[in-house]
Amino acid sequence: MLLTERAATFVRNVEAYKKKRDLAGEAAKFTTRAKQLKGPTQRLVGLQALAIEMTRAGISVEPPVAALAAAARQASELQLQFENDKKAMAEPDGQFAHQFIPGLSKTAADYLRSIQYGWRRHTEALLIPLPSAVLQALETLPAYKTQVALIRAKHLEAENLVRDVPQPEDVESILRRLKKLLSENQQAWQELGGSGIPGDVLSFLRESGAAGFSLASLTPPILEWLKGRGLLSSFVVRVH
Repeated sequence: MLLTERAATFVRNVEAYKKKRDLAGEAAKFTTRAKQLKGPTQRLVGLQALAIEMTRAGISVEPPVAALAAAARQASELQLQFENDKKAMAEPDGQFAHQFIPGLSKTAADYLRSIQYGWRRHTEALLIPLPSAVLQALETLPAYKTQVALIRAKHLEAENLVRDVPQPEDVESILRRLKKLLSENQQAWQELGGSGIPGDVLSFLRESGAAGFSLASLTPPILEWLKGRGLLSSFVVRVH
């Protein structure tokens, strides 16, 4: 009798151990699924928040609507499958590991590219290219060297500020800072004019180094000013 009781107790202990081991195995599988989902899901949530903040700031963002809709449908199917069978997520599933998770990662990458494009297009429209060749020519004249250095510094700071897409919480403050830098840069150009450069010459210097300056607007006074300072050979004519 004693041997029988001991044997029965041993069987119960083995069965209990097996049950715990099976539960631990299922828990590990659920943990794996959660880790697989966490990265791309968090990334999509962050990108969505960034797109919202950029839209509020007037920046156009075109999200990958079709890919997001497809991911949402797959997520709904997985949720329904889990509700019907709690163990379903613990079972080996090639579609989950090799299609759904990579699909989420690709959708996030497409979303990020769209956001980057929208950010770059918006900021480049605000940040007029620096007429480096013109400033280099002006820099040879001591009277303008300090202002040219200031113009370069403000422009470089603005470029660095918007080089990368910001975090959602920083969109508004970065655009506000960019606006301030552009205003300071404009003021620096105006002060360059106040140092003895006539208004029509200043317009020529700015435009010729950026979008270009029409020959029809190239007046004799501008030519005389450039010639008198040895800057005339610094400019060449290109057909637009």
